[in-house]
Amino acid sequence: MDPEIGNLSFRKKESWKSILLLAYQSLGVVYGDLSISPLYVYKSTFAEDITHSETNEEIFGVLSFVFWTLTLVPLFKYVFIVLRADDNGEGGTFALYSLICRHANVSLLPNRQVADEELSTYVLENAREAKNKSRTQNWLEKHKNLHVVLLIVVMLGTCMVIGDGVLTPAISVFSAVSGLEFSVSKDHREYAVVPITCFVLLCLFALQHFGTHRVGFLFAPIILTWLLCISALGIYNIIHWNPHVYQALSPYYMFKFLKKTRKGGWMSLGGILLCITGSEAMFADLGHFSYTAIQIAFTLLVYPALILAYMGQAAYLSQHHNTSYQISFYVSVPAPNLGIVRVPGVGLVYSDLVSGIPSNFFRFVTTLPAFHRILVFLCVKSVPVPFVPPAERYLVGRVGPPSHRSYRCIVRYGYRDVHQDIDSFESELVSRLSDFIKLESAYQCASNPKEDGLAVIGSNDESIGPINGKKVRFLVEENDSFEVAKGVRDELEDLMEAREAGIAFILGHSHVKAKAGSSMLKKVAIDFVYNFLRRNCRGPDVALRVPPASLLEVGMVYVL
Repeated sequence: MDPEIGNLSFRKKESWKSILLLAYQSLGVVYGDLSISPLYVYKSTFAEDITHSETNEEIFGVLSFVFWTLTLVPLFKYVFIVLRADDNGEGGTFALYSLICRHANVSLLPNRQVADEELSTYVLENAREAKNKSRTQNWLEKHKNLHVVLLIVVMLGTCMVIGDGVLTPAISVFSAVSGLEFSVSKDHREYAVVPITCFVLLCLFALQHFGTHRVGFLFAPIILTWLLCISALGIYNIIHWNPHVYQALSPYYMFKFLKKTRKGGWMSLGGILLCITGSEAMFADLGHFSYTAIQIAFTLLVYPALILAYMGQAAYLSQHHNTSYQISFYVSVPAPNLGIVRVPGVGLVYSDLVSGIPSNFFRFVTTLPAFHRILVFLCVKSVPVPFVPPAERYLVGRVGPPSHRSYRCIVRYGYRDVHQDIDSFESELVSRLSDFIKLESAYQCASNPKEDGLAVIGSNDESIGPINGKKVRFLVEENDSFEVAKGVRDELEDLMEAREAGIAFILGHSHVKAKAGSSMLKKVAIDFVYNFLRRNCRGPDVALRVPPASLLEVGMVYVL
């Protein structure tokens, strides 16, 4: 990109191919910070004393502010007004100061000559205001003190641009890297986000000396892909969560937002202002590109993508008020459709193993890469005693970290105990899991959970009789006997929501056959005798009294 690309005479000769190429390159140089602003605008706005209520007046008010800020400042102000005030294709603070000095005698340097006015680039072609001196021009030339003030303002503006060039990339990169908090543990998060951010910033600033054209070609495809992704994500969230979110574009919601939030709403406007972060680069980098290229890139791609992204976030947040990271860009990203998917409900994986992961679960996940949001590896076993006290019947532990929502439960029966019916068993199992989560938090075991660390969960006043009623709804009590941490409360709420969604039993259905080349005696013993006995024996689904509607059988073939 030649710096003379902005010359007016040359601009007329530009082909559309050259303009589109410059528009593509401007994505990686001009619109990087502006395109990443959806990562932190909502989160920064609600960082003040503003709550996201059920009425959605706050989130819709913020969306209205963001929409009109993006429309008035970058679109109307820069694209249609400021970009036209170029100095022969050059933009920036000193370009404006140069225009003022050429059309008004406000320069502090006494080196102005009449011969300078004969330069071909001295007078703009469309400077109609040069015919008659305006009152502002006469006022500036008359007051000498204003010349000093004007120069100080220009220098301050330049310093602010330099400071913005240092701080804005740091904010953008840190917000992007902060998405790791959803995939790494809390212990590793504080040691990963800041070092990675510093490393990326060092790489970014190290690339600057290679030239604008190389930076543009390097980051343009990244920003283009990002804009297409957030616009597609916004369209999905709008259609899926709240198609009527477009109503929030009305300025009336700005008035409702300020009326409800009062002082906190005025304080949060600083967070809303972040939505135009980096928009000044549209004029500052005008010398590297052309006016038409910057205008096409913003109006046809950047502006629509940003509006769709903000509307999609607002549509998602309007239907979600109680999430752990309720105000964040990443919570609006839908779950992956490739790989493992967690579906609503409780999955009880039945096995005779008291430790480890049963093979039928591996087979289930391999065949159908999805399992329930709450996963319980269940083992129902008999112990050589007549009766097992109800308070000692359940052994409950955790499998993996708390975020996996996976547990192990061992139910012990004596040889004279009567098994509970399925509805009573499901309700009591969920109750024991809830007690385990609370006790684990009370004894501070959640920070270092062990897969095989099982705890006896129960009470002395229990009976083995069935619970009356077929559906039992568990609620998280507001006033527990001990303080429940937010993470524990979220885990309990997930458990209760999964219980309401339904419980499914995942059992293995094994088929054993003799391998090829086995002796006749082995084939008869396995293929006929063993399979005959297996078919005529009571299966685990009958022993557990699992209803057919809640049964998932995983076929397993063993060749001996």
